[in-house]
Amino acid sequence: MPLSLQHPGVYIEEVPSGVRTITGVATSIGLFIGWAARGPVDRATRISSFADYERAYGGLDQRTLLGYSVQQFFNNGGADAYVIRVAATGGSGAGAATTSSGDLSFTAASPGEWARNYSVRITPRTDDPAFKERFKIEVFDDPDKKHVVEVYENLSMKSADARFASTVINDHSPTITVTVASTANPPTAADTKTFGGGSDGDVLDPNSTNTTLQAAFHSAVLALFGTGAIADRIDIFNLVCVPGESNPDTVQKLQNSCFAKRAFLIVDCTQDQAVSGAAAEAVSMSGGAPSYAAYYFPWVRASDPLQQGAVRAFPPCGFIAGICARTDAARGVWKAPAGSETTLTGLSAFKCR
Repeated sequence: MPLSLQHPGVYIEEVPSGVRTITGVATSIGLFIGWAARGPVDRATRISSFADYERAYGGLDQRTLLGYSVQQFFNNGGADAYVIRVAATGGSGAGAATTSSGDLSFTAASPGEWARNYSVRITPRTDDPAFKERFKIEVFDDPDKKHVVEVYENLSMKSADARFASTVINDHSPTITVTVASTANPPTAADTKTFGGGSDGDVLDPNSTNTTLQAAFHSAVLALFGTGAIADRIDIFNLVCVPGESNPDTVQKLQNSCFAKRAFLIVDCTQDQAVSGAAAEAVSMSGGAPSYAAYYFPWVRASDPLQQGAVRAFPPCGFIAGICARTDAARGVWKAPAGSETTLTGLSAFKCR
C-alpha cells in the first residue's frame, strides 16, 4: 500500500507486475491399459509406485502383461502413471463377490474372485445404552480372520444419521460397498460373514488364440477414448502403453486418440517378429503415416518373479516408458531417450532372430 509521506525525500514503492511464473507441464505420466483380475473398471487410478498398483489391482498375474509392464515402468525410472482395467462383460463377464448379514448387504468394491477370502464382522455396541443402535464393521482379508484391513466405528442404520453405514463406507472403502435395507433394524448380535461368488470373467488378451476375446479386448480399449469415456476424463497423460497390442487397425485408432490428447503411443511389435519383417510391420501398424507414436522391436527377455525367476518374454512398452520418464527427469524433454544413458533395468536379453 502507498506510504504515508511525512517529509520531502525519495520514496520507492514496489508494484506487482501481474506476471506469474510459468509452471512446467508434466511430460512423462504413463497410461497403462489392460486386463486385470482386480481393481476399478469405471475409472482410471493414479499410482506413483508398483506398490500402489499391487494394492489397487492385485500385483503380478501370469494371465496378463499389464502388471509386469507397470513394474518395468517403475523399475526403469517411471514415477507417475494411470492404470485402466478392462474386463469382460455379459454372460462370461467379471462379477463382484457378495455377502449379507441381517439388513446389511455387502458387495466387493470391484468385480473378480479376489474377494472370496475377505470377510466382514458386524459388532453392535453394548458398552453405552445411549449408543445401543450403533455398530462396528471390520473387514478382514484372510481366511483366518486375523488381519483387519478396515474398521468403521459407530455406524447407524438410519439414513438421516451422519454415521449412516452406506454414506460412511461407500465411495471411501477400497474394498467393500454396503447397502442398507429400506426398513432396516440395527444388528443385535455379533456376526461374521465371508464373501462368496464373484468371477474374474474371460481373460481379455490382445494376443489370445480366441479371436472373440481378441476382438473384445480391442473394442474395450478403443471405447476408453470416446468422448466422456474413462481415458477422456483424465486431465493429462503422456505415454500410452497397451502391453502386447499389435493389431494394426487398433493401433492406428489409438494413434489418432493419442494425437487428440497430445500423448505418445508406445507400440509393441508382435512377439515372434523377426528382424527382417520389423520395418514392414511398423509401416503396417502406422498406416504409413506415423504420428504421436513409435514402434519398438523386439520383445525383452526378463525374469518372472511368479516362475521363480525363470526368463520369459515381455513387450518393450513398459521398459521404454520408464526410460522416457527417466530421461525427462534427468535431462529434460528435449533430450531423446536414446544413447548410452538409456540402459534397461531388469532384462537378461532381447528376443530377436
